[in-house]
Amino acid sequence: MVAVTAPAPSSAAQGASAPLQDPSVVLDTVARGRALLEEGRPDAALDLLEAFVERHPDHTEGLLALAEVYRIRTEEASLLRKRSWAQRHKRTLERAVASDSSHPGARLDLADFLYFAPGIVGGDEDEALRQLEALHAFAPATALRKRASWALGEGRFADVVNLLSEAVSADPGRSHDRVVIGYALGELGQYEAGLASIRVAISMDPDALQPLYQLGRLAAESGLETAEGITALERFLARVPENARPGRAHGLWRLGQLLLAADRPDEAVAALEEAGRLDPELDGVSDDLRRARRAAGAGSAGL
Repeated sequence: MVAVTAPAPSSAAQGASAPLQDPSVVLDTVARGRALLEEGRPDAALDLLEAFVERHPDHTEGLLALAEVYRIRTEEASLLRKRSWAQRHKRTLERAVASDSSHPGARLDLADFLYFAPGIVGGDEDEALRQLEALHAFAPATALRKRASWALGEGRFADVVNLLSEAVSADPGRSHDRVVIGYALGELGQYEAGLASIRVAISMDPDALQPLYQLGRLAAESGLETAEGITALERFLARVPENARPGRAHGLWRLGQLLLAADRPDEAVAALEEAGRLDPELDGVSDDLRRARRAAGAGSAGL
């Protein structure tokens, strides 16, 4: 979607009453509603999108944008108002699915609502799975990835591996699937298989940062392939943006662990000190730094 600068509130109100027959105007109105949300102006987005949906009751993208407003309203509402906003959120997602039953985003958003919402506002795990079954008929990999994301959040790592392996069979082109499989295999203690999966992801997209970090992290946690992990993290740190997550602090922490394992304690101390400086709250850094300093001191004493 093309980014559109949101107008002032008075302009937004005018947009809600403008003629919307031209498809470009319709799409622009939805884009302006989403832009207002991104700017933290949910009241203006609500007015604009409710007026739009009243005129275009079967416009799927408009309904999804309005549903996002209702989701934010639910999160921000007082306890007494949460139920009302959540029910509007659900009804709007149901309308979006009814308007286009083959729209993957509509099915996914409704499935997420049903899976996570409490029953009192319409949550229903069985119905969420039925939504994904319907999605599977025309977008199998997308449905499998959503189920895997739920399993990952619940720590069901064997299910993550099975679901994403099936997704890879249906749609082999996404390197991120193999990264998550590698992560889950690592959590199951299957380190060599996890590293192998992440290596495939790196071969598919050598410039992607997440696979490089995850290979280094798994090497550090498993004690396997120390040199390969160091190389991966050095490549990660050479290009990671300041605001990325995982960011430089995590990368330096894992690099320090690997350098210590490679009997390079002075370099480990430097990496771990920088990690602690960047993120003083990062768990584990202080303990690793103490070990690295002891190892560096012992090495110096032996000279």
